[in-house]
Amino acid sequence: MTKHTPGPWGVRIGGDAYTVEAADSLTVAWVTRRRDKPETRLNACLMGSAPDLLAALEMAVATIERIAPKHGPFSSVDGTLSVARAAIAKAEGRG
Repeated sequence: MTKHTPGPWGVRIGGDAYTVEAADSLTVAWVTRRRDKPETRLNACLMGSAPDLLAALEMAVATIERIAPKHGPFSSVDGTLSVARAAIAKAEGRG
């Protein structure tokens, strides 16, 4: 399976768009910059943080899977893991 462009990604403001770029200056995405929609900058920032968020979520799932059996059942572990695994699958193009 093909993987996403490696991180870190950053966001650059230029003209009428926010450009999400990989470390090698490869453009990953453009987000149209709209002055009437301040959330467009945050949308670009969210996209720019995607590789970091995915790595953090994968680490969190691995940690929960490792410690949950040792410390007894947690009421939210199954639900949390289901949501986290679904988000990872979506990020990997499987969901």
